[in-house]
Amino acid sequence: MKLDGAPYDLFSAVLDAAVDGIVVIDKQGAIQRVNQAITRMFGYESEELVGKNIKILMPGTDSDQHDNHLGRFNKTGMRKVIGIGRELNGQKKDKHCFPIHVSVGHIEDDLLAGNGSCFIGIIRDLTLQKHNEQQAQKKEAEIQQLRERLAHVARISTLGEMVTGIAHEINQPLAAITSYAQGCSRMINAGLKDPADLLPALSEVSAQAERAGKVIIGIRNFSKNSQLIRQPCDCNELVKDVVVLAELHARELGVSLVLELADDFVVMVDAIQVQQVVLNLINNAIESMFDAASDKVVIIKTRRLDSTTAEVSVCDSGAGVDVKLQDQVFDSFFTTKDSGLGMGLSICQSLVEAQGGQIRLSRNPGRGCTFSFTLPTAAGG
Repeated sequence: MKLDGAPYDLFSAVLDAAVDGIVVIDKQGAIQRVNQAITRMFGYESEELVGKNIKILMPGTDSDQHDNHLGRFNKTGMRKVIGIGRELNGQKKDKHCFPIHVSVGHIEDDLLAGNGSCFIGIIRDLTLQKHNEQQAQKKEAEIQQLRERLAHVARISTLGEMVTGIAHEINQPLAAITSYAQGCSRMINAGLKDPADLLPALSEVSAQAERAGKVIIGIRNFSKNSQLIRQPCDCNELVKDVVVLAELHARELGVSLVLELADDFVVMVDAIQVQQVVLNLINNAIESMFDAASDKVVIIKTRRLDSTTAEVSVCDSGAGVDVKLQDQVFDSFFTTKDSGLGMGLSICQSLVEAQGGQIRLSRNPGRGCTFSFTLPTAAGG
């Protein structure tokens, strides 16, 4: 077949110069011409393909559908693949299947001087592209696993630093429970007349047991090595649960934690990872006020920014961050602490971004700074 007015050898040269595979078929689907890229791609010689149905280059599934698509177009002009690029599987001579992208164009009969209409198929081998995509996905999965391991190590390290305070926090309600229980025993041994007199003491026993239980549950959840699992969570409850743990550190340094929480709303996040971020930011804020003589207050706020986004912020009145260093605080291994590893804020940034949010630092007008991060809200939350 020749293009009208174009020498055959020039047409062949144009076809063979193309990087992508090019195949010309007639209206019945018979192959009229192929270029060298097609022979390299599919492993056939051109003589083995010319005159054969184009289905020879297709695996069974696509091959069975091809005649129907072609017949429908010839009768009705309805396009299924023609004029539309799409990804399919090709089949080599050795029956090996591989991914390809196919674009098909239609040349009308009147353009070919009555030689009959034909179709031009341009085929690109996607094997390398798909391999690269799979490798990129594998690498991203490995990076995510590394982030999760680093985050878990950071949580365990944080708990290790807090272990003395945690023991003290649990011992307090246990000691109170013991005292109230002993008091109840003494009252009974003394000939208690009205059992209702025990109710206030028993209520205190229950409250103190619940307090100790919350601390233990918080420790257990916080120490889990879990994969990212995003689910609807009450944002304010996440913050409150973290404050229970953070108060241990705060009391040691004489710092007050103040909550300014918006009306209840739901966020779509991994609860443990968000709590890790909040606890890390609160602990950093507490430590920033180590040398402060007064006004040792950390304010933890929640608010809705819009229908899809919420914000959690931790504000302190400490020494703040040097403006020259502000852009480096989230870099790995950057730290202003003498004994710090410089991974805390970097991990926080990774965890926030994994939730679909962003974290930022801003300097307060007076003293100190505020770390804020956004989270996606749940539908209807």
